[in-house]
Amino acid sequence: MRTRRLVSTENIGRAALRVRRLTTIEAVLREAIHYGRYSKDEQGAGDSFRRQAEGSQRYAEAHGLVIVRVLFDKGFSGYHGDNINYGKLGELLREIREGKIEPGTVLLVEFLDRLSRESPISQFLLLAEILKAGIEVVTFGDQKRYTLESMNNNPHDLFGALGIMTRGHDEAKTKDDRHTKNWAQKRKRANEEKLTAMGPAWLRLMQCRKRWKQLRDRVRVVRLIFGLACKGLGRHRIAKLLNRRKVAPWGRAKFWTKTYVGRILRNRAVIGEFQPCERKGRLQVPVGEPVKTYYPAIISQKQFKKANALRQSRVGKCAHKRTDAVPNLFRGIILDGATGCAMHYNKVVRTPRHSFLFSSAVEKGACASYWNYAAFEQNVLHHLETINWAQLTANPGNDARLNLKNAP
Repeated sequence: MRTRRLVSTENIGRAALRVRRLTTIEAVLREAIHYGRYSKDEQGAGDSFRRQAEGSQRYAEAHGLVIVRVLFDKGFSGYHGDNINYGKLGELLREIREGKIEPGTVLLVEFLDRLSRESPISQFLLLAEILKAGIEVVTFGDQKRYTLESMNNNPHDLFGALGIMTRGHDEAKTKDDRHTKNWAQKRKRANEEKLTAMGPAWLRLMQCRKRWKQLRDRVRVVRLIFGLACKGLGRHRIAKLLNRRKVAPWGRAKFWTKTYVGRILRNRAVIGEFQPCERKGRLQVPVGEPVKTYYPAIISQKQFKKANALRQSRVGKCAHKRTDAVPNLFRGIILDGATGCAMHYNKVVRTPRHSFLFSSAVEKGACASYWNYAAFEQNVLHHLETINWAQLTANPGNDARLNLKNAP
């Protein structure tokens, strides 16, 4: 019995020692966030993502770090600041400013130019903001550590970082200038050789890259749409008619919608025009004059103007100028329970109280109900008042969170 007690006591001591060792190891490990980026989607098919992910993991394991979060901006330009304005890095900066990232956290990046390739002063201000929040920046590609203390006390770190930032900006600027000049030359030769294989859905670029092949069935549909529009039919009626005739939609769409019909009616490619654009941030901005004969014209100028003039006149008549107009509070958030299709809002100009919601299933030729918008809105707002919001916010994971205060 004594032997068993001694063994038991010894095992307890070993277990306690093991717990203390694990606790010590966990205390030594520091939390790290890995941030990665590449500018072009083509790089995603290459080695960029894997190289950055594996590099950060190796550095973390070798230096007692545990990566608790991975952020990656795929196809976001650092030169134009897209990763800050629209990407994950912008979200991380907002969290840093709000104090949600603990001081002492390590930010792992391959090189400083993964954070930004904007002007050197913009890059430096970005790095300074991160460091001033108590966050250490580690570039595992060149094994360098940047802290507020090291930047203040070591001029070599300060000037070295500025040198890296300047070099990254200059490289990106050179590439961007070269890219801009190349596309300028291509635009000048647009009628000799097409800029890109991307084109309207009714055309396909031939192998010689100098001519477009018309897809007869689709061209026939486009001409039908314009013919119906010139007869006074609106987008909704045209879409409904195409679905009723079982005209196959293009791409991944399951049926024709008034939105897609409207895009075709507005697309000047039907009269042969192409508007060159260049990228400004995340936007495509028109550059220069349209190329008049870039595409084969399948609709006459007269027919295009007539169809769009009738469309604009209908928009003008339906424009609600009353100050007590009823907006659609539920745009994009409600679906038809019977068909799963989106619900659309139709304004009735003279009697806004009788504006209604209808299912896009109507465009498929299916039978769908119409809801009086005013009555629907009133009922929804009434039920929202009966929700116990205190219980909802206090226990968001509770299944009973939608209990009503005065439910019958």
